[in-house]
Amino acid sequence: MVSTIFSIPGYRIYDLLYNGSRTLVYRGYRETDSLPVVIKLLKNPALHNKV
Repeated sequence: MVSTIFSIPGYRIYDLLYNGSRTLVYRGYRETDSLPVVIKLLKNPALHNKV
């Protein structure tokens, strides 16, 4: 189980698959039907859009 600082209603996140310079990719499942999912998040989009 991964300790995360976010939650997405209806989903359980249990594994960090990738930790890149700009993104995080997690494995989890949808709670309503246990469908496996992969969730990709930007680490901090505001910092990457500065010119």
